[in-house]
Amino acid sequence: MCQLHPPTGTFAPQVAAFKRVFGALRAPLVCLCGYHDVGERPTPASLARWRRNFGRDHFAFTAGPDRFLVR
Repeated sequence: MCQLHPPTGTFAPQVAAFKRVFGALRAPLVCLCGYHDVGERPTPASLARWRRNFGRDHFAFTAGPDRFLVR
């Protein structure tokens, strides 16, 4: 979805567009960060940017009878 090092001024509009489009879903959406979002070796800054825009980067959730761990 978002590039690790997007051109200046493009990250905020990308996040806004993502939230607008996927916020209209009637199904739950779980956002997971990957290397393209926080880097192959995440930095405190890249993790802070993720958390600020999408929430936690480590968590667990249940869907039906299944339990998922995100790390």
